[in-house]
Amino acid sequence: SSGKSALINLSCRLIGSRVVTFNLTAGCDTSDLLGGFVQSSDGKFVWRDSILVEAMEKGYCAVLDNANFCPPSVLDRLN
Repeated sequence: SSGKSALINLSCRLIGSRVVTFNLTAGCDTSDLLGGFVQSSDGKFVWRDSILVEAMEKGYCAVLDNANFCPPSVLDRLN
């Protein structure tokens, strides 16, 4: 194919990076993009990074499909 996604995938392959795609919805919130506190098995609350943060830490290319569906406040925090 010759669309935007194909171009991004090719570009990332050329630089030797994995591509992680996130399909966002109108109900997305900050924790979907950045992470949040979760309760561990021992009852304590610990921070857990989102898949996006993990991808960025590993140097992967991240594609945020349909980011325009997220509320502006979420995109501001991401920015």
